[in-house]
Amino acid sequence: NLDLSSNLLRELPNDLPKTIQNLDLSFNLGIDIEAIWNLNLPELKVLKLACCGIKNLPDTLPKWGNEIKEFNLSGNKIRNIP
Repeated sequence: NLDLSSNLLRELPNDLPKTIQNLDLSFNLGIDIEAIWNLNLPELKVLKLACCGIKNLPDTLPKWGNEIKEFNLSGNKIRNIP
């Protein structure tokens, strides 16, 4: 598990362990959603992105999309879901 919530992150560290199963990035306003979509985290099961100021989601399926079990986008003002 890795909790990076409320850290004022806009970008993610390049050296995230590929074995992460639970990643909390909540309350990081302006975090780069494209970078999150491209994360190479094959074991990711839970991703929390609550209250990150996200308005749009990318059009493609994220790399980790087939394995995710919980995806929290609460508190964002998402206009469309592709």
